[in-house]
Amino acid sequence: RMASVILALIMILQMMFVSGITAFADNETPIVPIDDKPEVKINGLNLILDGEIGLVYHVYVPDEFLNGYVVLSCKEDSVTTNIKDCKDKDLNLRYVFTWHLSAIELSEKVTITVYDQDDTMLAESSNSAEDYANLLLTDKKATDAEKKIAETLINYGHYAQLACSEANDRVIGED
Repeated sequence: RMASVILALIMILQMMFVSGITAFADNETPIVPIDDKPEVKINGLNLILDGEIGLVYHVYVPDEFLNGYVVLSCKEDSVTTNIKDCKDKDLNLRYVFTWHLSAIELSEKVTITVYDQDDTMLAESSNSAEDYANLLLTDKKATDAEKKIAETLINYGHYAQLACSEANDRVIGED
């Protein structure tokens, strides 16, 4: 009789153990990346307003592409920077590339293009200071003070263009 009780107890423990493993196996397994190919990402934009207005791009560059380069361009002007020579990084260790704008260029698109060492384009984005201000105005995380700065910047660019076009006998949108 004692042997039957011990055998029953062992069977109960085995069933609990097997059921426990089955229940554990029903949980989701870890997500494994399908494509772990490293890629460059232009994933941040902001302005600097310290005497000059600068449109700043934040770019994540994997180590495999550090021998590449970045071209910033606006209208017919461009600047090329080797990525490994760029010393400016943000708090998230993304490289930052800045294009300084005059007041009348606030609505001009600044294009950033990232290339690898073999001149293959890896990423590209075009934005203006006006685009940034509009994005800031719709950002749910932006404070009222930040949104006020965006509105002021848009107004400043508008009135600066009016004043400059009048002073130089130019037509906005054409000259």
